[in-house]
Amino acid sequence: MYIAAVQRRMSEFRIYAATTGDCIAGDRWEYPDEERARIKSDFSSGVRLVVDEHRGEIRGFVPAYREADEAFYAVLSTDDDRPETDAFADAVWELFERTEGWSIRTDTSEGRLLQTLTRDTDSDEALQIPVESLTGGTVRVGTPDVEVAGRQLRSVRAALSDDGPRQYAISLSRSASHLSPDLFVHVHGSYQNVTVLED
Repeated sequence: MYIAAVQRRMSEFRIYAATTGDCIAGDRWEYPDEERARIKSDFSSGVRLVVDEHRGEIRGFVPAYREADEAFYAVLSTDDDRPETDAFADAVWELFERTEGWSIRTDTSEGRLLQTLTRDTDSDEALQIPVESLTGGTVRVGTPDVEVAGRQLRSVRAALSDDGPRQYAISLSRSASHLSPDLFVHVHGSYQNVTVLED
């Protein structure tokens, strides 16, 4: 099996098989068991992206193709409490581009989310979530598609760049009991626009 690693200054990057939690790219011998457990919980709960500034970690679903469609999760861990989503997405694309026989299925919602995370966005135009409400507990919002979710997450983080560390999640399910994020974004086509959800 092909093993690859992306090394960045003061950071680690790994790819996991979503169904088994096996590390298939990166340092397979030293990855934390807790990281593997988080991946498996994310997958079973429908979570597609977590930005955890407390851990300096971004982890996200990667719709892959090798000899067949596969589900991966990527994890970028840094010493910085402000890990950047574009660095995460760039690391994913970089690994897939240089690994023969690997590709990302950009026709899926998760593939489009990865594309969105690499793009610049106009925060003043895109921000539709009241950041002043992110003062305690979890703010839950619904968005109609992953591109909107990705832009909103990036915009909220930009607006709160001077605040302390937070946790953000994008999910295809309405809840994820293993997470306690400051912002939980539920992606579903039933929403017409960005909607603040009641508990």
